[in-house]
Amino acid sequence: MNILIADDHPTNLKLLQATLEAEGHCVFLAADGVEALAVLQKEKVDAIISDILMPRMDGYELIQNLRGISSLASVPVIALTGFGMKKDIEAALAAGYDACLNKPVEVSELSAVIQKLAAQRLIIISKR
Repeated sequence: MNILIADDHPTNLKLLQATLEAEGHCVFLAADGVEALAVLQKEKVDAIISDILMPRMDGYELIQNLRGISSLASVPVIALTGFGMKKDIEAALAAGYDACLNKPVEVSELSAVIQKLAAQRLIIISKR
């Protein structure tokens, strides 16, 4: 799968990139929502993983933009947050994220969520 990761912490980006590439995914990186949208103008992705708190354009602004672009509206988007309280997760889901995981994220949990969301998207597309 082609996966975009948006996170303003270079260490998080590199760790997630290495992990997902080791599983065979092609990974694109962005330091914030502005960069993520720029990458998405050039690359087709199957899933997006986004931090919530980022400079210039945070995760909430990013998801609002993504859901407004018809070609990206159905792409699964997973929020990553360091704020794991129930209200934070509910806010991310209400904003339009398909899933919300706490940092630091377990690789197996992230992989399972990516696979589940990708499978759901394929089912929806095949029904069209």
